[in-house]
Amino acid sequence: MKAAGLSVAVIVLIGLGGRRYAPLHERDTVSLLNSLPLEAGDLVFFNELVVEPETAYPALAADSALGVLTEEEMAAQGVKLAGV
Repeated sequence: MKAAGLSVAVIVLIGLGGRRYAPLHERDTVSLLNSLPLEAGDLVFFNELVVEPETAYPALAADSALGVLTEEEMAAQGVKLAGV
């Protein structure tokens, strides 16, 4: 896409790794963002994970001891990641 002169948009999902994988999620996200050939006109969106109670995610997160991040923890993770 970049070779064709198109701008790109990247979406980072805050909180996806839960508490268990938060440090890895943050490290790997920063590494990825720093490796991308982003330039003027490209966009990076930071969206917080929305956990819907009626989906399978809450049970899977509990079974794997993932530890769903609180709103405050997601906000803090967003600040870390947006500072890249």
